[in-house]
Amino acid sequence: MDKKYYECNEELAAILLKNGFMETTNLVDQQKGKKEFRIGPKRSRLVIQFDYMNFKLLEESSGCNFRSAKIPQDDLNMLLWYAQSTTTDKNHISDGHFDINRVRQNVETMTSLLAYSREFKHQNAESKRFQRLLNNLDTVQTN
Repeated sequence: MDKKYYECNEELAAILLKNGFMETTNLVDQQKGKKEFRIGPKRSRLVIQFDYMNFKLLEESSGCNFRSAKIPQDDLNMLLWYAQSTTTDKNHISDGHFDINRVRQNVETMTSLLAYSREFKHQNAESKRFQRLLNNLDTVQTN
């Protein structure tokens, strides 16, 4: 099966809006054809920009964390998962700031530790948290 990629267009904008983002583009950028989205109020620290054809993710504390002409569906799901999470959960997902490689690594780690917990019938707070986080990832809707 081919991997789906999203470009900076109306389809991706609709996905962001459906997943709790608000468009916060100022008038000057609108006239230039750029767009900006935030998960919450205008002062939200997580910002997604459509900089012409480039997708950019900015976080107040760490600058530009992701830049690409296209974003794969799996990466978009992980980004939306991260954006919708609480601050505490963000620390488990990607050490408090979005890094796609770190998120992938943490998902693999959570999945393997959860499988280990199930195999040995060992439930603890950490395995319950991992189960909840992975369930949240599975509920992200991009279609």
